[in-house]
Amino acid sequence: MTLSPPRSFTFLLSLVFAVVGFLMFQGNLSPISFAGYTLTAFWSMTIGYCLLALGCLLRGF
Repeated sequence: MTLSPPRSFTFLLSLVFAVVGFLMFQGNLSPISFAGYTLTAFWSMTIGYCLLALGCLLRGF
């Protein structure tokens, strides 16, 4: 299996999720609620990491 670098958009989107998660963890930003679901620091960081991992594993993502 060969890894490829993620596209710029995928990297920036994962970076945004990571920064939002970090700000929630520090207490500077409250958890975000929408459609009955709450985005906490843990889930924000998890989504960011999964996006970055998919960007490295899948070519062109």
